[in-house]
Amino acid sequence: MTIEDQLKQAIRKSGLSLYRLYRETDVHTACLYNFMAGKQSLRLDLAARLAACLGFELRKIESEKTTAKKGK
Repeated sequence: MTIEDQLKQAIRKSGLSLYRLYRETDVHTACLYNFMAGKQSLRLDLAARLAACLGFELRKIESEKTTAKKGK
């Protein structure tokens, strides 16, 4: 699942209206509507504001490949 998909899912599950998200994040409702409709992507700074509002954190996940390289 992509970051965009996860963010859209979190917005839907939050139960917050797009207007409420706008008020809390200053990401304009038209931008939110177009993002949710799949008509446009979000700039990284806007996505970060939404993610913070929804309790998301971006962090690196150690993969098997990364772990194997460290062991060499």
